[in-house]
Amino acid sequence: ENCNYSPLFLKIHYRSQHPELIDFSNHAFYGKRLIPMPARNEYRPIQFIQVNGIYEDSVNYDEAKQVVDILLNHIQPLPNGKYPSVGVATFNLYQRNLILEEITKARQNPDIDKKISEYGSDLFVKNLENIQGDERDVIILSTTFGKRKDGSFRQLFGPILQRNGYKLLNVIVTRAKHKMFVCTSIPNEKINEFPILLREFKNTGRGIFYAYLAYSKAVSDGNNEAREEILKQLYENCDSKSYDNENTLGSESPFEEEVYNRLAEKIGANRIQQQYKIGGFRIDLIIRSKLAQKPLIALECDGAEYHS
Repeated sequence: ENCNYSPLFLKIHYRSQHPELIDFSNHAFYGKRLIPMPARNEYRPIQFIQVNGIYEDSVNYDEAKQVVDILLNHIQPLPNGKYPSVGVATFNLYQRNLILEEITKARQNPDIDKKISEYGSDLFVKNLENIQGDERDVIILSTTFGKRKDGSFRQLFGPILQRNGYKLLNVIVTRAKHKMFVCTSIPNEKINEFPILLREFKNTGRGIFYAYLAYSKAVSDGNNEAREEILKQLYENCDSKSYDNENTLGSESPFEEEVYNRLAEKIGANRIQQQYKIGGFRIDLIIRSKLAQKPLIALECDGAEYHS
């Protein structure tokens, strides 16, 4: 204890192949300390599916069937012909067991058995208490809870609502390297209550759970405005802000300023953008195409340290 070690956090986050897979936790729990890698190609890394299943006897049959359907019909092989590694995550043990049963039943059909076996031994089904340390290319999440047969909705979500429940949520939503399928039966009107809950309880409990569902839906719908609004609120609530890395807009050296000014004279300032964000990194200057205004050329300038 007396060795005077100072804590050093890993900054660059390598697991997520798309920044939007880690952005939620980065804003809610890590105070934007992590620097995500840029996506190699543009795609929607989260697919949100509102199942509206019935939650009865601690399980949700509709969500279990949805998970099996995703395994059979919605995961494409990689360019090399092999399937990505897949994990299924549930919010309780009973749902985990039900999904395993449903997979076993489906495999009685030889064609389905052949398809499932292509996922290999990497395929797992785990409940949220047992998923720490795992990662897969694709994670299918079954949030399990929903309305009962009589239409009532009891918001009793087990361990996730306990004092450190947000840590379990953080783990379960950051296991995917390439894509998340989020299957939920939480009613939309409840999900939309997240801003009020966050204001009251910060990034914990039902609020943070509902905020994740709202975030997933925003990513899935390609609704950037909603996604950024949610991230902003999460960051404002985060206890461990290490620094605010939003304030580095503009030039980072006199040389860069000079390059910017010369280019602006030649092609117009509207085609140039400084400190262009990609993943958790920034490109000094980008030049947009004349007509479509698409990012065309990236320019990196030697920084002040190089000159000194």
